[in-house]
Amino acid sequence: MLLLVEIFYRLADSILISFEGQERAWPQNILKLAVKIIRLPAVLILGWKMASVLGYALTFLIEAAVIFLSALVMSRRWWAVLPTREALKRYLVYSWPFAAIIPLSYLQENSLILMLRHWQGNAALGVYVAGFGLFGFIKSFSSSLMTYFFPRISRLNQEENKALIQRYTDMAVKFSLWVMVPLVIILLILSQWLVPLVLGSQFMPAINVFRIYLLGILLLAIFTPYDHVLFATNNHRSIVKINFLTTLLLLVLGWQLVPVWGGAGAAWANVIAWLVGGLWQFRAMNQKTGIKWLTNWRLTKLEVKYVHGLFNSVSQTVFRSGRKKIS
Repeated sequence: MLLLVEIFYRLADSILISFEGQERAWPQNILKLAVKIIRLPAVLILGWKMASVLGYALTFLIEAAVIFLSALVMSRRWWAVLPTREALKRYLVYSWPFAAIIPLSYLQENSLILMLRHWQGNAALGVYVAGFGLFGFIKSFSSSLMTYFFPRISRLNQEENKALIQRYTDMAVKFSLWVMVPLVIILLILSQWLVPLVLGSQFMPAINVFRIYLLGILLLAIFTPYDHVLFATNNHRSIVKINFLTTLLLLVLGWQLVPVWGGAGAAWANVIAWLVGGLWQFRAMNQKTGIKWLTNWRLTKLEVKYVHGLFNSVSQTVFRSGRKKIS
């Protein structure tokens, strides 16, 4: 069932990312929110009726199947999916590095779990997964933010307008940090109270894991926009070598830190690998594109207006779409 979930989600993503390419971020975000709402009664019903791992897995399968079918319906409303041979050829050339990047990412995510299970046992593994789960809820923010910037940077790359690429990249980094820094500080202060409230008092050791990953969020907030520039400018092949070497680094760090420090050691291994990988990818991006490091961290009046206009346009689009359905 989990394999089917992965297949459905990958197929859905291949459709929904087309909305990003057309700078329409709201359809897929509304769909993903609606699917989460749909899954809630499934969790309540199956969790109450079955009360088993099988029932819990079914809720994920329902969510994945609904989002895939909904993505198909939405795509038919906006465009006809009729790929040409030339389009498929360009797609294969662009996507082949993912055949290495994605498996390496899975290896990075799961190798530490296997190490924890081997050296520390199930209890330590449960604490780590619980702490990591809280972190994962806010980890995706930087990537979600690039939904608005990625297609614009890709189009500017076709126009060879490096000055505007630099400007949009700087804005993405600024917005990410100006949101994440206050949030991380608040969560660091409240973590002693928040973690046991959400997970229960038996998960108090997860506080350290959660705090370490909060520091990792700041690294992701800085480096994720630069990472996306590599993809938007068709320079992502260099990431394959970087991911391979950072995976080796992660395995070595995990081998050294997990037996001694348990979940905290696993978290530090991940954060250190993110730092090394982020710096390395930025260097590759700078060499390939000439995009420089952000030097002015202050938001200008124009950028504040841009943020306001961005959120206003999204809300107005959603409102108009809902009004048409009502009428």
